[in-house]
Amino acid sequence: QRPLSVFSMVLYWSRALFIDFSLDQQMETFLRMHRRALDYFQGVPKRILYDNLKSVVLHHVGATVQFNPRFLHFAGHYLFEPVAAPVRYPEAKGRVESSIKYIRQSFFYGRSFASLGSLRAQAASWRDETANQRLHSTTRERPADRLLRERPRLRLLPERPFDTDLVLF
Repeated sequence: QRPLSVFSMVLYWSRALFIDFSLDQQMETFLRMHRRALDYFQGVPKRILYDNLKSVVLHHVGATVQFNPRFLHFAGHYLFEPVAAPVRYPEAKGRVESSIKYIRQSFFYGRSFASLGSLRAQAASWRDETANQRLHSTTRERPADRLLRERPRLRLLPERPFDTDLVLF
């Protein structure tokens, strides 16, 4: 057994959900999961709200936020504005908090997997056949249907994806 990390991104209007898993929390892995999410949504939102994880936010000084330079390079490549959630204000990131609870209750309970690849395949199937097909409790519509209407409002993906390879010396 070893720790497993989940990455969840929820689009604001459609409530379309993307999830991915990793065995580490390295910056390159974090950026790679972002890239997969944007590819899945087939576009880039204008702004993305983040919790204050070190991969994104280095420091808060009053209302001023110092973002991680590597992350800002990624955001600049995809042309979105990163927004840091206020410190100690969990209500600001309610959609993602709710998605983690939903993933835990609807996807994880009673499920087994033999490898990270198996888990990712099961998660993709669940995401496409269950999570984004359900009638969302707030919008009363299916996220997949709303995503089709939200996509034209997303920015286009860049011609080349951001390089997320880990370089070791």
